[in-house]
Amino acid sequence: QNGKFSDQLGDGATCCARLAKGDWELSWKGSGRTPFSRLGTSGRKRVSECVREFLLSEAIAALGVPSQRALAVFVEPSLLEKSILTSKGPSHHIQSLSREHPVLIVARAWCSHCKATKQIFQEVGASFEAFELEDADGRPLVNDQAAYLGYLESLSGASSVPRVFIGGRFVGGRDEVENLHGTSRLRELLADAGALNSGKASSADEPGSTNAVLVRACPGVGMIRMGTFDLANGPELDPYNAREGPSPGQTDLIARLVAFAGGVGTGAHDLLRNACRASASLVAKWMALGLVHGMLNTDNAHIAGISIDAAGFAFMPTYYSDYDAGGPPATRRRYSYRSQAAAMFWNLQRLAAGLSQGGEQLSEEDASLEVARFPRLFRAAWLREMRKKLGLRETKGRKQARLDAELINGLFDVMETTFADFTSTFRCLMLMPQSGEEMLDKFALSGTPLPTPQVRAAEMRSRSSKIRPAQTRELLQQLAEQTSSRGHGLQSRIAQRLELHGEAD
Repeated sequence: QNGKFSDQLGDGATCCARLAKGDWELSWKGSGRTPFSRLGTSGRKRVSECVREFLLSEAIAALGVPSQRALAVFVEPSLLEKSILTSKGPSHHIQSLSREHPVLIVARAWCSHCKATKQIFQEVGASFEAFELEDADGRPLVNDQAAYLGYLESLSGASSVPRVFIGGRFVGGRDEVENLHGTSRLRELLADAGALNSGKASSADEPGSTNAVLVRACPGVGMIRMGTFDLANGPELDPYNAREGPSPGQTDLIARLVAFAGGVGTGAHDLLRNACRASASLVAKWMALGLVHGMLNTDNAHIAGISIDAAGFAFMPTYYSDYDAGGPPATRRRYSYRSQAAAMFWNLQRLAAGLSQGGEQLSEEDASLEVARFPRLFRAAWLREMRKKLGLRETKGRKQARLDAELINGLFDVMETTFADFTSTFRCLMLMPQSGEEMLDKFALSGTPLPTPQVRAAEMRSRSSKIRPAQTRELLQQLAEQTSSRGHGLQSRIAQRLELHGEAD
């Protein structure tokens, strides 16, 4: 994950069941904690996460890209009441939660200080509610996070998390909780609040408290990811932190997993070869659509080249080669639009390392040779997809392939220079809804002369206003007015950006 070995990928909030008949696997996420849930997580999912993944999964599948399918989203009846509480503002929302639960921890799921604080309450056997501002990947879970942090700052002079409430009263952050834990005072506060020995589980485990549950279906072997094959990794892969997989050294599990994933008559070599080919085709299809996965680690890479965990995807608006789908800061540039092939290549290298652990399954040399073919496979798949998108004839000559690639890359360079919208650009290049050959045949049958270059250029100029929306420039102009007193440096950068828009015109 993020280029480093992680002893646990994912939040462990999904359960799977393979259909007895048919080549599909059902999964549901958000139904509560499982034995594999991350420390301090509830196993629940918010409605916005589930709806986003539902819509993106179906959109990706409808565009002809292999994808998991979304079947349904179930929402708890009390969600409307919670939405009303949230709409009244952060202060009212946090106060309501602190009164409702004996212990409330305002946190971020990825924060190490928050995890340490939750661990303290778990050690003393206290029930608590974790109100997460961001998920484990750093994505915001509330609409106006700044307003929540502002309210927390008004309480303590600091907007950092965690912020802990016991019995409806604010007690502090991690340092304050640790100091209380060092004495008997923490247990006294928890006992007074009814958080100890109440016979009540943590609110994260209460039945019926799920916000939303997403039901999905995955074709083929099901939700088997490249990261799944790291389960037998030992600490040698992570000498700095000495992390290891859940079953270090048990390479027999790799052989069993290969047999399950590959089916009868196929081995680790075939599995790796198919993964390379399918992944090259998949990433090429993403890039032809301007689709970016903001968290393309081994946990989100499927061995059969299927788009999974669609909540991490985004369709690129204005073309920007480093667009990262709004992923967390730690992944910037690593999972950007132009880096997706490199990220998938790295994932396949990790898959090859996992498959070669068993010795008899696949040698390290054969695994390396197989994965080394991926860049060539991706370039061929990308050129094939872009030729189809632009109406260029498919040819086998290397010279024509080089010329076509130069033409396509030149188009992307112009799009980036002119801040062009990705999808609108290609829509404006569509003179007619038929292919080029069909269009020429229609002109020939009707006896109509072909449009001259001047006519075509005039048509493109008339469409150019649709390609690049003015919103970005307007926002820059507003920012310049609002920050006129901030100093010359900021004004200079805004002026440079506006100058680029002038050149784009």
